[in-house]
Amino acid sequence: MPDKPRLIERGFPLKQASLDSSAEKYGPKGHISGFHLWPARRPLAACRAALIATLLPDPGDAEERRRLIERIGGRVVPKIEKKKVNGKLVEIEREETIGGILHWGRESDPDMQFFRDEIRKAYGGHAPRVLDPFAGGGAIPLEAMRLGCEVTAIDINPVAWFVLKCTLEYPQKLAGQKHPLPEFVLHDRDFMESFLKAQGFKGAT
Repeated sequence: MPDKPRLIERGFPLKQASLDSSAEKYGPKGHISGFHLWPARRPLAACRAALIATLLPDPGDAEERRRLIERIGGRVVPKIEKKKVNGKLVEIEREETIGGILHWGRESDPDMQFFRDEIRKAYGGHAPRVLDPFAGGGAIPLEAMRLGCEVTAIDINPVAWFVLKCTLEYPQKLAGQKHPLPEFVLHDRDFMESFLKAQGFKGAT
């Protein structure tokens, strides 16, 4: 891509990325934070926004830039929640996003393909290469892969290396495969209760 200003140099969905990143703190099901506690893990929403805004060129037009940023982050709208405070029911107003592709669960949104195509178009029809030399928990390379980039993730910490394998490599190699549990674990009550609970069999023993 010619050396022209990137979108991130002119605009960025900062508030939307912040709101959707905060929503990830509670560990939604399937989130990579469930693999292993990594203290410096970056929010997926912020990584996705930063990557798109870094890889795409700035459109050069204020209105087009606004539409593009809204397509990434969506719109911020107020939401009223009712909570009990000191025994009284009170209404609390908070903000959330509508639309965009940053919120957890929107990684399969059709607009993701739009951004994959736009990124490839910006690089002459080829997938750009993204290098993360201190990949840690793998948030940046994971989001780069979701955007169709060729990714190299590196970390010298052996724990981070294994977390990266589990985040980026094993899901592609092992997706859809099922293997029987070893015989010895079937007699471990604590393990089986934990395993069945994780599979959604509540109350199973």
